[in-house]
Amino acid sequence: GFLMPRGFMQAIITKRYKYGRCFGREEQSQPKAWEILRENCDLLLYDRQEDPDELKNLVGDEEGLKTRKELVLKLNDMLNALVAKEASGSLVPWKFLHETYDELNGW
Repeated sequence: GFLMPRGFMQAIITKRYKYGRCFGREEQSQPKAWEILRENCDLLLYDRQEDPDELKNLVGDEEGLKTRKELVLKLNDMLNALVAKEASGSLVPWKFLHETYDELNGW
């Protein structure tokens, strides 16, 4: 069958990493379980220190996904928390937030 494009994206940036998930309009936008995340999202992960030009997606293949699963899940939890706060109106959109997350998570 025809696959709808995953044209929606949510992302979070820490001092070290940029993590994003792309999903379609019919898919869950805040997945928590690894299986749902993998099924419904295209994932992006860049190491901003080692790859400042973002040329290598660290989770662009199955091997990268396997070796970085724990990191992806941690960043995904952080992103879900950020999205929930923005949706509730408790955060001003586009506010510079990564320093707060870096301090909380030692990144």
